[in-house]
Amino acid sequence: MSFVNRLPLTQKSCYDVTELTLTQNDDDTIIDDDLAHILPWCPNLESVCLTGVPDLSDPTVVLLARSARYLSGLDISGCTLVTDVAILELASIATELEVVRVNGLTTLTDPSVSALARSLTNLRELELSDLHLLTPLSIRDVWTFAMDLQRLKLANCVHLTDKAFPYVPTVASERSASLVSLASFAQEESPWTDGSRPPTWLETLPPLIFSSGHKLAHLRFLDVSNCPRLTDTAIVGIVTYAPRIQHLNLSACVRLTDAAAESVATLQHLHVLAMSYVDGLTDSGVVSIVRHCTKLRSVDISYSSSLTDLAILELATLHQLQRLAASGLPRLTDNALLFMAEHAESLERLHVCQCRRLTLDAVHILVRKLAKLEHLSASGVPALRRAGVERFSDKPSSDYDSRKQGLHRVFNGANVAALRQFLDKEQLRRQRAEQQNIIFVPRADDIEALY
Repeated sequence: MSFVNRLPLTQKSCYDVTELTLTQNDDDTIIDDDLAHILPWCPNLESVCLTGVPDLSDPTVVLLARSARYLSGLDISGCTLVTDVAILELASIATELEVVRVNGLTTLTDPSVSALARSLTNLRELELSDLHLLTPLSIRDVWTFAMDLQRLKLANCVHLTDKAFPYVPTVASERSASLVSLASFAQEESPWTDGSRPPTWLETLPPLIFSSGHKLAHLRFLDVSNCPRLTDTAIVGIVTYAPRIQHLNLSACVRLTDAAAESVATLQHLHVLAMSYVDGLTDSGVVSIVRHCTKLRSVDISYSSSLTDLAILELATLHQLQRLAASGLPRLTDNALLFMAEHAESLERLHVCQCRRLTLDAVHILVRKLAKLEHLSASGVPALRRAGVERFSDKPSSDYDSRKQGLHRVFNGANVAALRQFLDKEQLRRQRAEQQNIIFVPRADDIEALY
């Protein structure tokens, strides 16, 4: 029995409930005291989501762990009052947990995450996004002990470095060369370069080296976006010891280069890749990925400013590509859109916001050729100021700032087809005007008359 945004109120319903989901946060929100009163009577809970209980406390989480003997999934993301005390107790009691989501619990530290990794032998999903106090120490335990992990989120864990991930020693012909490589890795670059202080224990952590047989063979989803201290070395270790990743998010890992892209290219089962805001990524890196990761269905390379039309031309050759985000590429031109129009037949969603060199003619050919296109985001493209185009666009959200983000142009579903028909009509009017030697005047409506 499942309860969504309400609590079981009878003895029978408390006993029968197996799934409890509390996500809403409105005037009638359920508070921590309500949960504390009802949880002891719910011994058969298996899956619990409490993201809509902002005042959730440590005692209530511990009470849940002690009462629900079959608990296998817990999501308390955003419950910022929960601390290490509750998570340490949870790890010691609810040892059958398979799914743990603690995103945004800003006070959590390494001991909690290490306890989860070491104690939960059946752990399949672990989400740790926005935990700003985490260091490489606890993530090393995840790679060491959570061998059945299928999903791992570490987005916005800003203190993570390469030492949080497996290290692949450089192949050297001599043993001394290998030792030099390890030594150079161990001495992580410090913010202090003048020798004013000794290195910290974290900076002197040894590299995390596993045997060739130690792999997270079940890991399919990994998100390390906005971990700005990661370098290409971390990506090499990730793809070596988790070779079956299907969804990989490396966005805003600003120190990555084409070397990381070449490592990503070894992931033969990759379906979804995000490498936005990576200025070190060039056309060469994209070419490496496309040539080897032929199963890609979704790619995000937005705001990776070094990319040109060549990267888009390569991506357009992916036969299974359904979504492409290429916003904020200042060098993108009509050539990329025209090539996609001819080759990206499976494309359903396209984002080209802030690509200011695109013209309306190229957009017209794109929407006319791609029969499966269901979503087109082209906000901030000056060419789409043309009269009549705005009426097919979705309305901007209340927080959209047109002064910073440019005009809002997002077309969905039937509006993509309507835009196609409108542009077809205007093209026909232009041709008729030229045949009759009449000055062409654009119209914003659907009337076909020349004047």
